[in-house]
Amino acid sequence: MSKSLDTAKRISLAFTKLKRDLGPQGKAPSISEVARLAGVSHTLIHTKYPEIAEQIRVARGRGAKQRLEKQRDDLKTTLDRSAELRNDLKEIKRINGRLASENARLTLLVKRLEKEVAVLEAGVRPLRPRTSQDGPGSNL
Repeated sequence: MSKSLDTAKRISLAFTKLKRDLGPQGKAPSISEVARLAGVSHTLIHTKYPEIAEQIRVARGRGAKQRLEKQRDDLKTTLDRSAELRNDLKEIKRINGRLASENARLTLLVKRLEKEVAVLEAGVRPLRPRTSQDGPGSNL
């Protein structure tokens, strides 16, 4: 048996043993744990035995397909949140427009009231427009 096949077999056996020892409730072993038990470096497993490394990742829920699925889920969540924020922004702009209009109206009212106060402080009665209720001889 070649050294490479022997090493692959040791790594596979270490992975199987760790998986079995942890049981169904236990967390799957990491590449480092498998490497330690097999007597090799984790780098060796990553570089020379990528298929075994992928098996270990899949057992831990970190395989390529699982990562892609998670990225898709994250993207969907992000797109949904982005749509919510766009709707919120649209509503805020609508409210802001109403508030700007109300603010302009109140600014004009304040200016008019300031003029009336200035006239009153000067001791002069302000003229107010006549209404239909005011008679021709009414005293303003």
